[in-house]
Amino acid sequence: SFSRLVNNAMSRYGGIRKPIAKEGARVILMSLAIEALTDKLTVFRRHRNDFALVTKMLSCVDELKRVGVTSDELYSCSEKITDKTLKGKLSEIALIYSAYDSLVSESRFDDADVLSQMAKVLSETDIFKDKTIVLDGFSEFSFGEMKLIEVMMKQSESLYVTLCTDNLFDTDELSPFSSVNKTGRGLMKTANRLGAEIKEPVI
Repeated sequence: SFSRLVNNAMSRYGGIRKPIAKEGARVILMSLAIEALTDKLTVFRRHRNDFALVTKMLSCVDELKRVGVTSDELYSCSEKITDKTLKGKLSEIALIYSAYDSLVSESRFDDADVLSQMAKVLSETDIFKDKTIVLDGFSEFSFGEMKLIEVMMKQSESLYVTLCTDNLFDTDELSPFSSVNKTGRGLMKTANRLGAEIKEPVI
């Protein structure tokens, strides 16, 4: 698994000098971030003392980080929206997201950022050199996982990925394999960008 890979790599190469903020610490830091923004919130202001808002914002931040969207990118997106309600929600989520990240960075490292950070660390090593790597059992990859896969593509002798689909090149959004096919196309796009050779898929 990627988690096991990262844990082994951290013990060998380091790369994260601050304590990693796990669930309990993340809840406290998100609570503090929301509290600090009380005067700047409108949409979420009446819920600022609700624990549900803390958990929802953490889930939201996790999902945004999973797909590689930063708080600045989210705010820029909100600026382009004309619907006032949606615009307000997105801009305040971006504000909370930014405040949370700032608080975390003062003393800790967010658990949701570990994979992408370790990808940077491992890109400076030869951990995958001359290795044959097989990724099995995945239907999609997060932003951090894709960053690690990029390092694998650059360093390894070969990289094999198994995906459950009947036609990797099918672009039908209604296909039951649509998300898996999108993952496959994303992998091939990344390989092309890196100049990696792509073998004919085996079905």
